Amino acid sequence: GNVEHIGRERGYRDGFATLKGSRQPTLRLRGGGMQLPRVHVKKLANALKMAGGLTTSVAIVGTVNFIGFVITLTTKTHKVTDLLGTGAFAISALATFLLGEGGKRAAISTVCISLWSVRLAGFLFYRILKTSKDERLSNAFKSPAEVAGFWVASALWGILCLLPHTLLNFSPQQPTIGPVGVLSVALWAVGFGVEAVADWQKWAFKNSEAGSRTWCAVGLWRFSRHPNYCGEILVWLASFLLAAPALARPAQGAGLGAVVGVMASNRDLVLAALSPLFTTLLLTKVSGVPLAEARNDEKFGGQEAYQTYKRNTPVLFPKAW
Repeated sequence: GNVEHIGRERGYRDGFATLKGSRQPTLRLRGGGMQLPRVHVKKLANALKMAGGLTTSVAIVGTVNFIGFVITLTTKTHKVTDLLGTGAFAISALATFLLGEGGKRAAISTVCISLWSVRLAGFLFYRILKTSKDERLSNAFKSPAEVAGFWVASALWGILCLLPHTLLNFSPQQPTIGPVGVLSVALWAVGFGVEAVADWQKWAFKNSEAGSRTWCAVGLWRFSRHPNYCGEILVWLASFLLAAPALARPAQGAGLGAVVGVMASNRDLVLAALSPLFTTLLLTKVSGVPLAEARNDEKFGGQEAYQTYKRNTPVLFPKAW
């Protein structure tokens, strides 16, 4: 029901009532006598800030995906998977920025990741509303264990991809935007644009008359068999490059000692590098490309024109000549 600040009716200074024998401010649900303790947002924020960026990211991404798990388990719907799984990126990105060290570089990273998250979550949510179900998930949601496995994987995806941004926000070193920063943002813009355009081109094609009888080879799909995944890889590579100057530390010593010193003093930089590496491996070896290729091969593998398309069209990055 609606929540009202019961103190407004009784003249309490802050609009909240206080439980007898307690200083805990409360809220009461309209139409009932149930009282709820007021959340101390400031105390929670301070606790997360003291715990560090990784803990904050794990807590936020984990909570959002747990909510998705509960909804999916109880309703069997596919409609919240991408909305919550991808939307968690923006929530975590904004939270770690607000709790972190701040700075222009971190602000730019927050804007980039939030735009990517909102765009992709919105597109995928729109798509599932039109199709009602996701064929990829039909076999993955047959048991509670499979549903839990999906959401655990979704949370790990978010936490790992966000590593550069998370570590950047909590780095005491916040260098100004230099040439590397400008190039990183330019690379992100290219990746974001390619992914967004490719998604809409394929969606429009699948809803056309030709989409039910042939593969997508229009627009960007003429130059790459999977331009959407190409764009996503560029997005997370750019995120790492943007964060790298704030995470890099000078090495101490010489020879082998210097190598060990680089690894030890640049732990955060090494962790951040897991983001583009994980994204590339996930999309090219696990999901993404392998699953899409298998579906197309099953539908069109017997057609010579399709085999010619595969031979002449790169998997990800277009030919430079």
